[in-house]
Amino acid sequence: MIIMNDKMILFFMTAILDLLLLNILLKEDNKKNDKFFIYVALISHLIFFYALSTENKNLLDILHVLIIILPLFSIFISNKNIKLIVIGLLVSIKILWMIKGKCIMRNLPTNFKDSDFGNFPEIFITSLFSILMYQIKFK
Repeated sequence: MIIMNDKMILFFMTAILDLLLLNILLKEDNKKNDKFFIYVALISHLIFFYALSTENKNLLDILHVLIIILPLFSIFISNKNIKLIVIGLLVSIKILWMIKGKCIMRNLPTNFKDSDFGNFPEIFITSLFSILMYQIKFK
């Protein structure tokens, strides 16, 4: 069973991301890659809301992987505001990881084994954060 506080945090974070992405979609002139990124994020978030509500293990597993893939694709978009949103997500994940001592999604029902991913999450978040900050500053 999902810890209710974690579930509410995930709902809230996702809703904030959706509002920010919708604002960019509606108010800014976006390239095709930017729009595609936003549409994929919004659709995956709708599925996430459903999966979180129903505690659907298979969907949550797929979405847990997508939380790595989608931010990685932000390297290839041009909209700096989307990159800033992804940076905000990465920082939020890192802060929650430090507070909880693990990924907040680990309390979700999952088919994943309780294996240790080693330093991968730390390296991934720090590397992607650095790349996105560089792109915002110098592109």
